[in-house]
Amino acid sequence: MLIVALAGCAYEPTPLTRCPGDCVPADSAPGDPAWYGLGGSALYPFGPQQSAGAATTTSACYEYDGPHRDAPGAGSGGVSNTNGCSEVPAIVATPEGDLVVTWHDASTGNWEAYGRILDAGGDTWREMDGSATELGISEYGDTDANGTTGFPDAAVTGAGKVLVAWHDDVGASFFRIFLRRFDPLRNSWEALGSSADVGTGGVSANARPSHRPRVAEGPGDIVVAWEDRADRLRREVFLKRFDAGVWQEVAGSATPGTFVAAGEGGECARVAIDARGRIMVVWRRTGNTRILGKRTTEGRDGWEGVAGSAAVGISGGPGTVTCPALAIDPNDDAPVVAWVLSHQAQHELRVARPGPGGWALLGAGPVARGFEPMCAPSVVIAGGAPVVAWQQEVAGRQEIYLRRLHGTSWIGVGGSDAGGGVSRSDTDSYEPRAVVAGDRFCLVWTEPAGEHLQVTMRCHDGWW
Repeated sequence: MLIVALAGCAYEPTPLTRCPGDCVPADSAPGDPAWYGLGGSALYPFGPQQSAGAATTTSACYEYDGPHRDAPGAGSGGVSNTNGCSEVPAIVATPEGDLVVTWHDASTGNWEAYGRILDAGGDTWREMDGSATELGISEYGDTDANGTTGFPDAAVTGAGKVLVAWHDDVGASFFRIFLRRFDPLRNSWEALGSSADVGTGGVSANARPSHRPRVAEGPGDIVVAWEDRADRLRREVFLKRFDAGVWQEVAGSATPGTFVAAGEGGECARVAIDARGRIMVVWRRTGNTRILGKRTTEGRDGWEGVAGSAAVGISGGPGTVTCPALAIDPNDDAPVVAWVLSHQAQHELRVARPGPGGWALLGAGPVARGFEPMCAPSVVIAGGAPVVAWQQEVAGRQEIYLRRLHGTSWIGVGGSDAGGGVSRSDTDSYEPRAVVAGDRFCLVWTEPAGEHLQVTMRCHDGWW
């Protein structure tokens, strides 16, 4: 698979030198609680972290469609702690506060979906029924074969069961979407209907390439959204939900030219379900010019825009946009969306939610602004307010930064928006994902350990 560099992060960077907006000095004071690892999640015991520039990683912020390299035989560490390249992490928390991290991994010489769990209060990352060895999570119910697995995403049910979806070309010449669920009481993985059957094509079950799934769980509901190749040149966003033992579309959500307007393309699907059971999907229109979105109607018999999200769009303004991030505000079930807008060599990380006259930007200004390329935003709601993490190049190195909304100001937490940010590494750091776990806030990302990437995590005690 090829790396695809997108225009939203393709500019020559300049160092981040200050915190824009009204930063509260006490929030980044030396006495503020530190970011820390759990169970060795920020340590690399089998070899030193690689110095910046020594690894064959990209030197610019980017989004991609495939693994950026495979260098087997190198040292390991962090959460993944394997002997193969580990990247594209996702993180979720169970109702009990356990942390689950998934990623795709090349330890076997082939890409597989892997994962580990850290029990609340525990200090050891453990497997979930073989989830980080051999074929890992990406096993199938009707064949012992395996293909090239990528982009696993995770969600957790209210009962604490872990859902993992991924794409794989097993049994076909193109990728399809599959899913399995981990039951902690039985300590075993299981399929939902045909979700892990190669013969029927898993969740996607069509004759077109399907990529980069996202899975969400809501009140008694499980949905998966993904990018589907409607034809050789255009991607669309598809979605199915698990209902009465069958994966089925919702009001045309898996029919070409229906969910995404005919003639328009869509990619980077993000999905969430609010407390009322409404499914919200946001995506980037092909051409990288706009973030769009739709939500199911109350009866789930159709889709509608939210404050113009399906027509005018969410992002607004000229320029190109990165893939979005999506969260649901539990205070009022409102969707919250983050993205990076790039225009005339300037980059702005923005967060918005629907208002009376359309989508309104949160805060007195953007989360971050500058000439430095930034991408891969991740947004969650913590303490009743949005918190955004992102990847940014500063002084020639990719770092992970974070700010939270405090009143109308975007401020850092424990130095998360200064210097080396949360990652503060001697090497490049990529693809952050965030989660709230009880009274902790945690971030995962990937960075080189030895000669390839491993998954790293740091947490901060709750500030709310």
